[in-house]
Amino acid sequence: MLFTYKYLENHPIEKLQSWLDFLFLEVWCKAEGEYDISKLDGCPELREIVKEFHYSESKYAKIFNGTIQDIFDIMKTWDETQKKELASQYKVNNNIQSLCDREKDIHPTTYKDIEN
Repeated sequence: MLFTYKYLENHPIEKLQSWLDFLFLEVWCKAEGEYDISKLDGCPELREIVKEFHYSESKYAKIFNGTIQDIFDIMKTWDETQKKELASQYKVNNNIQSLCDREKDIHPTTYKDIEN
């Protein structure tokens, strides 16, 4: 059954999306040097979560923080062209409105593209 979607203003998922955008575009796609928590200074709420997880004994906290650093370490080996291309693909794939409107200049990256 189809139904009309009602947009929920200021839903917490939007905050999560903003954190992911920051992490992806400002930390990973600009990765250089050594990773440390100061790379998250531009997103204080995310930085605080990572800081709390640093002192947590939870295995999930260690996985979360370790994954952020692991991806950073991989991305810092990429050249600027690769990073810019990935950032562009991320933006296109997250532009849901344009994808739904089937704008002719919008071409999402597919799983097949990633495999290649």
